[in-house]
Amino acid sequence: GSLLRAGGDRSNLWRVSFDVNGEARFQELVGSQGLIQSPAVTRNYAGDVRYVAWVSDESGDWQLYVQRLVNWGLRGDPHPVRLPGTFDNLACDRNVFHPYWIDESTPGALRLVVTMTECPDNEFPDVGFDQDPWPIGELRIWTVRIDDYQ
Repeated sequence: GSLLRAGGDRSNLWRVSFDVNGEARFQELVGSQGLIQSPAVTRNYAGDVRYVAWVSDESGDWQLYVQRLVNWGLRGDPHPVRLPGTFDNLACDRNVFHPYWIDESTPGALRLVVTMTECPDNEFPDVGFDQDPWPIGELRIWTVRIDDYQ
């Protein structure tokens, strides 16, 4: 657990907007019992539809999720995004995924660029440096297509 959070605390993504008087208004978008990091929101599509991508360790391992928003409210269930690599490659004690939406994304044809920094706590004793899928100091960049999520 985190030294900064009590056991029942939730991690949240918030939308902050300001009224004409400059007063801030907060709207919770996503909540999790785990940590949430690296949020990215698409532009607004027809019908006030957006998508938010984020990384969370709620399941015990860091994973990437996409969620549909309509009028800034959640619609449907979060869509887990499977990234390349084995479970051992992705079992990090910190977030290593950083998603960014590609401008050409559209509902039904979503596109993300995901960077992955190296995971220093992973050890691969049975493979040499050249075979290690995440050598220390490497940065990997993937494009992710999500064609079946609207």
